[in-house]
Amino acid sequence: ILDLYPQVIFHSQLNCHQIVWLKVNCPHTGSLKGLCLDIFQAIDSLLDTNYALKFNTRNSNEDTMLSQVVQVAHTHHLGVLVIDELQNLVNAKRNKDDLLNFLVKMDNDIGIPVIRVGTNEAIKIIQDNLRNARRATGEGSIIWERMLSTDRDWAWFMEGLWEYQW
Repeated sequence: ILDLYPQVIFHSQLNCHQIVWLKVNCPHTGSLKGLCLDIFQAIDSLLDTNYALKFNTRNSNEDTMLSQVVQVAHTHHLGVLVIDELQNLVNAKRNKDDLLNFLVKMDNDIGIPVIRVGTNEAIKIIQDNLRNARRATGEGSIIWERMLSTDRDWAWFMEGLWEYQW
């Protein structure tokens, strides 16, 4: 679905790049610093910038990097942030609530919608914290249950796909 939209739009009259959407994978360690670095690297690859090098210094701490992510997101008018592989937090060594709370902050305080994507394992993480569960599910949560070949829904689904020969 993201590919239906341009990822970057250059506004020549304003001489600025707008990042319509940005997709990064959730770090397997649950590290906020790792998430920030991944966001910087994704932006660097899109815009040929050097945020990862600039903001990942020996003295960088999580709080500083988080505020820099917010700054860069505002600078480039980030439309939506997609965090994929959220199930990586299941075995995270750190407090996964820190990362989930940051995603809520991006959504609430900063105004950047965050789409969380993961396998069914991610449901455990989100449901552990009721506030995060409410934020993550919002009004458009879709959890796909497995369809059995004996279900009426399966027959309906296959009939719908058949016309496209998928």
